[in-house]
Amino acid sequence: MEMAETTDAAGAARKIEALKSELAHIKETISAYRKQGKDVFIAQLKATAIPAKIKMAEATKTQKDLAIASNLIDAVKKELGMLDNQLVTGATETFKRASASFQQEEAQQTPLQQVNDYIAQAEEAIASGKKEQAIMLYNRVREKFTLLGPAEKKEVAAACQKLLAKLR
Repeated sequence: MEMAETTDAAGAARKIEALKSELAHIKETISAYRKQGKDVFIAQLKATAIPAKIKMAEATKTQKDLAIASNLIDAVKKELGMLDNQLVTGATETFKRASASFQQEEAQQTPLQQVNDYIAQAEEAIASGKKEQAIMLYNRVREKFTLLGPAEKKEVAAACQKLLAKLR
């Protein structure tokens, strides 16, 4: 009976190495998601049992223990996949709403108002350490600046130069 339940040693070793590799990938994914501010508590909780299951499979080399470890890894992957899908869907909807609102608001402003708003937003971004966002806003300022008349350009030129100096 025990012979039938035990898999061949080489096959078990390959499966165990594959499980260890998948565990390493899961840990990296959980870490990356956590750094992005995503809630990975459930996946982390499920993943804590994986090393023990792999050790058990390594010790017994039975198909049953290999399947248990593999199923647990699949459950964690599913949790991470569900997390990723929910976040992508939620982020997409939020982006669509914000984009529509932004375009509506932008259409109601004059180019001078838009330039002043972008400058103010870029200043806030710099103050909060978001230099990439500030650069993006500065590029919008440059686009809208071309639409201004000579008097308006003169009005905002100093603020534009000051912003550029902060970005360098």
